[in-house]
Amino acid sequence: MKIMDVRLFLEFGKDASSGSVLPSLVIGAKDDFIVDKEGVEELARYYGVNAVMVDSPHDVMLGSKWRNAANEIRSFLEKL
Repeated sequence: MKIMDVRLFLEFGKDASSGSVLPSLVIGAKDDFIVDKEGVEELARYYGVNAVMVDSPHDVMLGSKWRNAANEIRSFLEKL
């Protein structure tokens, strides 16, 4: 099994010319048993934003609670 370097993915949202971070939204699920809250918060800190935790399982857009994540995404986009 090949181990991937997560740092390669984290650089995606960075603007290489200025070093600034593009507007970012980090959403985690309160009932997620795959990615824990600490992991979500760590990613949010990396991008300099607050983590948003929604009432949902791991696959936030596929379950019956999909509106919780959709509302957070809509709110984020409306503020841009």
